[in-house]
Amino acid sequence: MRRFVCIVGLSVGCAGGPAASPVAPAGPAPTRVPDDPRTPAHIASGDYHSCLVRAGGSVECWGRNHEGQLGDGTTEVRTAPVAVAGLSGVVRVALGANSSCALLADRSVQC
Repeated sequence: MRRFVCIVGLSVGCAGGPAASPVAPAGPAPTRVPDDPRTPAHIASGDYHSCLVRAGGSVECWGRNHEGQLGDGTTEVRTAPVAVAGLSGVVRVALGANSSCALLADRSVQC
């Protein structure tokens, strides 16, 4: 079951998760993603993590990271977006429970 909801407008906000989740508060209060002049072009949520693709093709992710699904080279839980290392030219992302894959502009896929 998906546990997050994200709203993209002039800014991005996400809420949800179980009461014990360190990632987002339970209930309707959104966790604001820091303002950034790079416009979010696409956002996706897995079971306990989310990622956004910026208009320029970079990716930032946050949430649980036990399997390294955030792509930041760690397994640390991140409560704020962190850049995915070594990834550019991204068009879309698709997230599973413990995985993240990116569709690149050249139509290749990286997971």
